[in-house]
This record gives sequence, C-alpha cells and structure tokens, in this order.
Amino acid sequence: MATSIVDDTSVSGVLLLLLCLLLITAWCLTNASHIPGP
Repeated sequence: MATSIVDDTSVSGVLLLLLCLLLITAWCLTNASHIPGP
C-alpha cells in the first residue's frame, strides 16, 4: 500500500514539475517575443 502511495506522489510531483516548466517556457517565449532582437 505504501509503495502505491509513493508512486502516486511521484507521478503527481512529476506532472506538477512538467506543468511548471511549461508555464515558465511559455512565459519566457512571451517575453522574448516582446523584446526586439539584436
């Protein structure tokens, strides 16, 4: 039982991490598009 709980927590943590990375990437791309290139 404990193993399944740990696995569920790990999966949730990975999904949350991927979501955070996606939001950060989208934020960086949005800001970069507003900044004129060299």
